[in-house]
Amino acid sequence: MSLNPSVTASVVGCSFPYKWQAHHILPMNCFYTYLQDWHVRVILSSNYDINAGSNIIFLPEKPDGMLHHKLPFHRSSHADYDIRLKGDFQKFQDLLNEKKEDDEPHEAIAENAEATLREMETEAFQYLSRSFGMRKLT
Repeated sequence: MSLNPSVTASVVGCSFPYKWQAHHILPMNCFYTYLQDWHVRVILSSNYDINAGSNIIFLPEKPDGMLHHKLPFHRSSHADYDIRLKGDFQKFQDLLNEKKEDDEPHEAIAENAEATLREMETEAFQYLSRSFGMRKLT
């Protein structure tokens, strides 16, 4: 139920100044597709939150919303973007593997994982805002 009965709950907060959708900058499916279970467990033991604001981007739902922020519009899956992130996740996985081979404490590995994921978020955001501009996110 919405606070204003004349507005449907599905668009409350998601329609001004244009219809938009909140999306993960580092999509959840990439974590489970590109990482092994051990790496996911390390992330889960860290303070990293995939739903934190630093990993969320509000993308226009239709092309007419792109002019406001010069971000791609997004209405469906984004396989090309996910593939582009594959190399970043591979580097992340390699880094965690190195830390494990060096017998670093699990807590230190988790802290490093969180910091690295934050850097990946920043780089991916810059890529989205710089590379896609006025196109659809695919």
